[in-house]
Amino acid sequence: MNSIAVAELAVGLIIAVDRRIADNVSDFRNGKWNKAEYSKADGLFGKTLGIVGTGQIGVEVIKRVKSFGINIIAWSRSLTNEKAELLGVEKCQTLEELFSKADIISVHLAQTADTKKLINKELINKMKKGAYFINTSRAGVVDEDALIEAAKEEKIFLGLDVFNNEPEGKGGDFTTPLQGLKNVYLTHHIGASTEQAQDAVADETVKIINDFIHSGIIRNWVNRIKKSPAKYQLVVKHFDKPGVLAGVLELLKSGNINVEEIENVIFDGAIAASCTMKLKDAATPDMIKKMNENPDLISVSQVEI
Repeated sequence: MNSIAVAELAVGLIIAVDRRIADNVSDFRNGKWNKAEYSKADGLFGKTLGIVGTGQIGVEVIKRVKSFGINIIAWSRSLTNEKAELLGVEKCQTLEELFSKADIISVHLAQTADTKKLINKELINKMKKGAYFINTSRAGVVDEDALIEAAKEEKIFLGLDVFNNEPEGKGGDFTTPLQGLKNVYLTHHIGASTEQAQDAVADETVKIINDFIHSGIIRNWVNRIKKSPAKYQLVVKHFDKPGVLAGVLELLKSGNINVEEIENVIFDGAIAASCTMKLKDAATPDMIKKMNENPDLISVSQVEI
């Protein structure tokens, strides 16, 4: 729900780096007029933006930068040719391709074991001289030492909302090797922090809880197992009566067979239903025979999955 807020900051950093807005404001506040220096911006029209990660935030950035007349290329492990066409972007086959082509790179990756320092020194060294590197995702997806090295050599410009060893509190002093580099523009990890975003998150939280209360279904799980240990699927078609499934579960319990997942679908008229159970171990032939002897069970079938 805060994707738009993060996308807005990413676009803001791109503009801020190009027009050196922070330096303009700093000189203004110090009573220094430096129009000659700040009139040298390249401008964004016709530049190539490389989007790393085409999840919700990446897509929101794409929507917004199109109005600048920017060419957009993108890379993501999940990006298909069909999705790239739908988004109106050119799909890069590799990160190496994207980093060598882009004038501006904007990173929108979740930090996982697979993405830890995914953006390494080799990739950073492929960037064009004078390119902009924007990161509003997580600091850990980038080799920060390599990024700082490139910035110190004034090869690239950085627009960052995240960095290593950020202060945990809301205020106070801090130090980072990124300080003092004139080509680094850094905000205070505020990508998702707008009133609109916080209200949207709160509203969505209430909706999720309300849906769970009334349906038992949880949306947007963060820790749901991708694949349960279930190896067998038992489908029980039965009359919709009390205690029918209890008898099936009791038989499975007697054999110490765990039901990993279960779904019971009631047909129109509420006379019959179909219950799908995913089991860790197979129900024995004797168990299935006993189930089929129950007059309230219409049919029982089991397959390996």
